[in-house]
Amino acid sequence: MSEFSSSISICNGVLHAVVADPRRGNSLSGPLMAEVVEALGETNGDTSDVRAIVITGADGTFCNGGDVRAFAAADSPGGYVGDLATQFHTFIRALVHAPVPVIAAVHGWAAGAGMSIACACDVIVGGPSTAFLPAYPGIGLSPDGGMTWTLPRLIGFARARDLLLTNSPLRGEDAYRAGLITRFVDDTNILSTATALATQAAAQSRQSATAIKNLLWSAQFSTFDDQLDREAQSIATCAASIDGREGVRAFVQRREPNFTS
Repeated sequence: MSEFSSSISICNGVLHAVVADPRRGNSLSGPLMAEVVEALGETNGDTSDVRAIVITGADGTFCNGGDVRAFAAADSPGGYVGDLATQFHTFIRALVHAPVPVIAAVHGWAAGAGMSIACACDVIVGGPSTAFLPAYPGIGLSPDGGMTWTLPRLIGFARARDLLLTNSPLRGEDAYRAGLITRFVDDTNILSTATALATQAAAQSRQSATAIKNLLWSAQFSTFDDQLDREAQSIATCAASIDGREGVRAFVQRREPNFTS
């Protein structure tokens, strides 16, 4: 593990990962991202104890994006930022392809890459003080981390164009109404709500969660008829599995299921 080993913890099947380094202005860092990617990679095995993931920040801020001072100090800014974007996209892919629900607990600002991270999560918990800012246009850059793909799908194409081209913030209840926050709670309850949702998800079938995530992502590129075929194949696979049999049996017996996947 790196110097950021304290950024990862696992409790009751929930992996908690801090995405920002408070020693660098709550910006991202290479070692931190690498550690989280390593931890997320370990969730892919069938024997993994991780059944849900909570992504959060530190010191009241979710993430202020990349370390702009490091950008300025680079001898070759294009090469430096390009390498960082490649590393960052490995991190984003790990979030998106994690086989379990990924929940963002967004305290304070999610700016630049921090906003991209939140947009890549399955559930986004925020409150009145939560604020999103594209940030990239403010320093003459274009977005990375998938923001130009995820944001229009969350808040609509027209609203995404507005935010990105004007570099406007989207705060609190406005972010909730727009669809950028999916669970809106008091600021003091953001982390506890995210943890409770993750704990709830951890009690469900891991196989079911993986299948649902796969179907949702494949639907982005499918015709309706093709998606019906995928759903039929997926539900049949789930029904034949240990969890599927247990879930149906528990329903008939009027008891809580004991999912083991």
